[in-house]
Amino acid sequence: MKLEQIHVERYGVWNNLNLPVDSDGMSVFYGPNEAGKTTLMRFIRGVLYGFRRSDTDRIPGRVESGNWGGSLQVAYGTESWVIRRTGKTETRGLVTARLAEGECAESANDGTALLGDIIGDVNETVFESIFAIGLYELQELATLESREVA
Repeated sequence: MKLEQIHVERYGVWNNLNLPVDSDGMSVFYGPNEAGKTTLMRFIRGVLYGFRRSDTDRIPGRVESGNWGGSLQVAYGTESWVIRRTGKTETRGLVTARLAEGECAESANDGTALLGDIIGDVNETVFESIFAIGLYELQELATLESREVA
């Protein structure tokens, strides 16, 4: 799976945010403290694995019906997919998955099976360990050869 685009409808400080991602290389999001970098990481994790109540409780202006969510466009196999998750109180959110161009490939109510195939054996803990790296880790990566990073 390669991330191609992030669309945040509403989550934390982000509203109607569209971020293209370089799926052929590495994208780095940087900014000052309190700019929303961690919120963006929580959003991506939430779309892939479900929104954590501890994260959604921090969303300013959140109403009980759950008005947060958005989507990720990912390359999987030879196709591009849109994984969308919307907030729903007392759950980790409702997930749907569809081809980026075309008809729904999964039920409109549940994209869990396809999402499981897309993320494979990468669990939430592994995702956090890889996604959220700091400057020190980036400097260490710079010393590795391409095959070592793979």
